[in-house]
Amino acid sequence: MNKLVWKKVSSFLILILVILISTKFSSAMGFGQNEQAQLTYKPNLETSYSYTIIPTSPHTLDYSIGLRGDLAQYISVTPTILKEISPNQNPSIIASIKLPSELPAEILPGGHTVFIHVEENLSSITADGIGAKSAVDILIRILVLYPTKYLGSTLNIANINENEDITAEITIANYGEEIINAVKGIIEIYDSNNTLVKTLNTNTKIFLESNSNSKLIAKGNSIGLKPGDYSAKAFINWDENNSVSETKFRIGSLDIAINSFTKEMELDTINEVSINIESLWNDLLKDVYAIISVDEESIKTPTVDLEPWQKQFLKGYLNTEGLTLGEHPITITVFYGEEEITTKTGTINIIEQKGKLIQEAPAPVKNELAGIQIMMYILSAMVFVLIAFNVFLMMKNKKKD
Repeated sequence: MNKLVWKKVSSFLILILVILISTKFSSAMGFGQNEQAQLTYKPNLETSYSYTIIPTSPHTLDYSIGLRGDLAQYISVTPTILKEISPNQNPSIIASIKLPSELPAEILPGGHTVFIHVEENLSSITADGIGAKSAVDILIRILVLYPTKYLGSTLNIANINENEDITAEITIANYGEEIINAVKGIIEIYDSNNTLVKTLNTNTKIFLESNSNSKLIAKGNSIGLKPGDYSAKAFINWDENNSVSETKFRIGSLDIAINSFTKEMELDTINEVSINIESLWNDLLKDVYAIISVDEESIKTPTVDLEPWQKQFLKGYLNTEGLTLGEHPITITVFYGEEEITTKTGTINIIEQKGKLIQEAPAPVKNELAGIQIMMYILSAMVFVLIAFNVFLMMKNKKKD
């Protein structure tokens, strides 16, 4: 390789190193607000909201501010740019809203969102570094009412345990300009085979005012319903209209499912045995562990706590020294405290060692710059070698001259 090529290669690597050293990483900025910007359209409505911007960059920067959304033309922000904001400053911006006397035809009834976009202007960094932009979107929600009656609804049924009471809650909102005289609902509950197993009736809400909300409640027992997954449909009648809301919920049992376990181990060594378990209970299960038995060998896993419906792994280590190649019976028993919850049996296959050393996995790197730092070290070493080699070539050529 001639001197010209070496010079180009070394210059390129030095450039990469300089870029990596100068790179800065920024986390997302934040903002604070006194109240959530959520309003309903009224002709000629004027109001304003104040926000505090919370920078996260270590640099003094400018911040550009923009708006987007189908009602953005009726909102202005001051200032439109934040100049020379230092890391310890928390500048304020004000969003002024001035709605028209009549909305254009293309603005349909329903919810509309306008975003105030605040973004770092990295060109304001003189020569201090190259970085990824950080930005934040601030939401302003504007509801445009329907000219007549319009009901919005959401059905919710919380998970329960077997034989506990079912409480169904329908959140209703009148998004129309007219009053809804009466609202009531019938809730049908279906099992996992889509078979109707229970019907609940809600209370009746009288006079749901425009732009107001309320709740319909239905209660019943779950006696006779088996643990498992259920779906529900709420058929809601409001004046001469009907609508449907759906949801899913679970009925739990004091049980833990064993979904899977290690199927293969190596002979004459210590093997990790992993068990995937799942809580089928709607409350916290503390001190859950398993006893794993293969032939005459038994081990106990460390304990874990299971949140409602949580999946987790139990892990233990089994020494296969003295066992034989081939399939062996395995028994896994899961305990909750001192109470035996479930048992699963199966087979596990013992095979010859694969000749791979089992090494402890390195702990995850928590520093987000660790990978870059390693690359910098490597490139630094390469640049040093190239510089030394260039010096060597120069001295050699000088001697020839």
